[in-house]
Amino acid sequence: MSRLVLSLATLGALLPALLLAKEDTPPTVAVRGAIESCVSKAWIAMGSGDLSAVLDEDDRRMVNAQLVRLYPVVEQDGLAPARLMLWQKRSGEVLYVALLPNPAKPGEACFTATFAASRLDMTLMLRRKYFFGAAAKE
Repeated sequence: MSRLVLSLATLGALLPALLLAKEDTPPTVAVRGAIESCVSKAWIAMGSGDLSAVLDEDDRRMVNAQLVRLYPVVEQDGLAPARLMLWQKRSGEVLYVALLPNPAKPGEACFTATFAASRLDMTLMLRRKYFFGAAAKE
């Protein structure tokens, strides 16, 4: 399988679709770009060398259940994530990013929160599934 290389302009056009796509096997791509916050003027900037993947629905439910147990506020105020992204920074830090459809920009995603992935039991399994499994197939 050949590696997908995207220019920043192409990625900017595809990123919202990748974040909101509802596929059984979400794409794993090294992205450069930004996702704006749903609740403030903050942005998440992704750099070269970062890995990200939108979790499939089963994995989203599993992670969301543990997030709600750790942080009950996640289910309040209508901010429960529609999608979750696993983001591994080049530095090695791993986060979950809670995503919602952007109410100000139809077809795009925004984020409501980030969570330290190290606090969740299933993170190692999901990193292997989305990042290392994809690399092994290339």
